[in-house]
Amino acid sequence: MDDSAQALAEARRGKDAATLAKYPFLGAEQLCGVPVSEIRLESDAVFQGDAAKLDALRRDHSYNKTAIAANQQVMGERARQLAAKERAVRDALAARDDAVEAKYP
Repeated sequence: MDDSAQALAEARRGKDAATLAKYPFLGAEQLCGVPVSEIRLESDAVFQGDAAKLDALRRDHSYNKTAIAANQQVMGERARQLAAKERAVRDALAARDDAVEAKYP
């Protein structure tokens, strides 16, 4: 791997690690084969709304661990839904590219 590819790979791993540090309950660097840093969690309104709820639960000194765990589960499900959609888009693009390549070798 050349230096620029190595640098890109390291940058992505750093982004994955940062995402997992922020949302450790996601549990893996990839969901549905998509790196967590490429799922666009920061731009998803539903996920961010749930993240705000989680922050509020954590700030509440009388917080309920069950409520936090339930919120994290909802966020994990949303992340997996977003990852599955991204995987479907990537698969469709790959199939399209394969079809074009087969038609025009």
